[in-house]
Amino acid sequence: MITMMVQTALLFGYVLPENTRADIEKMLKNIREKCPFEYDIALHMEVHEFCRMYLL
Repeated sequence: MITMMVQTALLFGYVLPENTRADIEKMLKNIREKCPFEYDIALHMEVHEFCRMYLL
């Protein structure tokens, strides 16, 4: 289980599998378009929390 923030995981490309990274980036783009405040919160979530909340 990855226990780092989404923002940090995206900076280090080798941390996430390519398909997971693409899914996270796509969801972040959708979140940013809807609500910049929620986007900021999502960037600072742990990866497993983000995936559980937005990708499942």
